[in-house]
Amino acid sequence: VDEDRDSGYSENIESCLKKYQIPTKVASLAGSSLTKTALELIDQYNQSLEPVVCITVSEKNHLLSEMISGSLRWPVISCFHKVGNNTITPAS
Repeated sequence: VDEDRDSGYSENIESCLKKYQIPTKVASLAGSSLTKTALELIDQYNQSLEPVVCITVSEKNHLLSEMISGSLRWPVISCFHKVGNNTITPAS
């Protein structure tokens, strides 16, 4: 998540994943520490022996998803949304 206003959307994704007992970890990346924190997470995930899928959530920052996708050895799913639209409908 690259900004606080994206947190509602990421919480909805996290909730849906937990319904299927999929472990989740939400990391909020914002401001001047965005790149440093993202690179630290990428390094951590690239060393993981367990499979990882990274879901990026952003209203405007396509570069974050591109940077993570280009650096991570695991799949990346990019979710872009409009501010105020925090609705996701899980599969039944």
